[in-house]
Amino acid sequence: MFENQCLLEYPIGTFENNTLCSPCDVECVNCSGSSDFCHKCNVDYHFYNNKCYSNCSDLNNMSTNEYYGKNLEDKACQK
Repeated sequence: MFENQCLLEYPIGTFENNTLCSPCDVECVNCSGSSDFCHKCNVDYHFYNNKCYSNCSDLNNMSTNEYYGKNLEDKACQK
């Protein structure tokens, strides 16, 4: 149900939440299952494991020596 209408597909930027259309998180273009399970990111965000990050360095883990940077061509975070 979206704006009191039955739909076969949910509008971009929303996901099915108990037969309702709920908004995706602001960083997601579209999502499914939950507001933060993204399939594509909005401008200025980078994709990694179905999440969108403004700073790929948020994924860094010094204890395992893993560091991430932005892949500008793919709009993704990568090691």
